[in-house]
Amino acid sequence: IIMEINRIDDYAKGLAFLGKLLHREERAKQLVDYGEKALKEAATVTGAIPRQKAVSVYYAEGTDGLSTECDASRHAELINLAGARNVFHCSIKTDYGMERVSLEKVILYNPDVIFVQEREAYNRIRQEQRWRQIKAVKEGRVFIIPKGPFNWFDRPPSYMRYLGVKWVLSRLYPALYRIDMIKETRAFYRLFLELELNDAQVREIMAG
Repeated sequence: IIMEINRIDDYAKGLAFLGKLLHREERAKQLVDYGEKALKEAATVTGAIPRQKAVSVYYAEGTDGLSTECDASRHAELINLAGARNVFHCSIKTDYGMERVSLEKVILYNPDVIFVQEREAYNRIRQEQRWRQIKAVKEGRVFIIPKGPFNWFDRPPSYMRYLGVKWVLSRLYPALYRIDMIKETRAFYRLFLELELNDAQVREIMAG
């Protein structure tokens, strides 16, 4: 069996296919319904944001935070879905991504928000003097991406991005998108992973 799942829109079809294949149609429908509702919710929120007021985002990958993704890359798909503007515009060279960029260029981009993959990079961005010139760092809008049990954003891309898009929206537009991420995370883990988490466990996961 081969399924082609490249972008978040492909998961509904993939989950429905697996449900039919494994005779778990009702289970699959529950997962598909959650995902479709999450994407519709994101579209509703972002539709109310004028393009000129879109939050600018730098996606920091690697242990130094100086690898990133082109604006059209599937690895940075949640930035666009959440109505933000990826500061790194480029032509995609390979599907792998992880394009190298200089700190000087990131300083020039001066993003409103930085999403970070690695704890080492997160600590460096918040502590090193040169990073402190950037608006996101000055205003405390540097966020490490949750990873349990899989990354909520990317690497590996997975159905966790259904929860990830809600998390991203809550960080980008907290005044516009009001959600209890503790409650939402518990509900997601209960539905998708059949795990019952307490609030302390959720906070630990969200701390990256």
